[in-house]
Amino acid sequence: MKSGKIAAISITASLTLAFGPVATADWNSFKELFKAKSSEIMDGGAVSQAGEAVGLSSDEIARGLKEALGKGAQSAVERLGKPDGFLSNVDVKIPMPEHLSVVEKGLRTLGQDARADQFIESMNRAAERAVPEAAAVFGDAIGKMSIDDAKGILQGGDNAATEYLKRS
Repeated sequence: MKSGKIAAISITASLTLAFGPVATADWNSFKELFKAKSSEIMDGGAVSQAGEAVGLSSDEIARGLKEALGKGAQSAVERLGKPDGFLSNVDVKIPMPEHLSVVEKGLRTLGQDARADQFIESMNRAAERAVPEAAAVFGDAIGKMSIDDAKGILQGGDNAATEYLKRS
């Protein structure tokens, strides 16, 4: 039972890390539009790179960000929620948990590479099957995003959306 919980935690953490970067890809250009004058974002209208008023309200900006993150999550489901979505993607592949590295090393030393590989494959396959369900969790987090949350993401660093998804 303990190893099942560990695998579930590992899969959840991997999904969070995998979804975050994928979801942020669709809104990076959206964010760049407002980066130059971040102090003016959502305080009476947004400002473009050139300093001209864009005329977007706080609600419109938040809706745009939610839509971009939603599309990113949908893209992640399509890319990760299929066979080899995790296993063949070096950016998100789930490795042997660190606390089991001694076991993995021992298996490989004894010529039991296939057993270690099967365990790694099983974790990645479980993550692939979990993606559609995780998408609903991320969708809820995006749907519940407040204007302050959106403001924090827009004014935050490159991983602000990932951090929001981790918290939510």
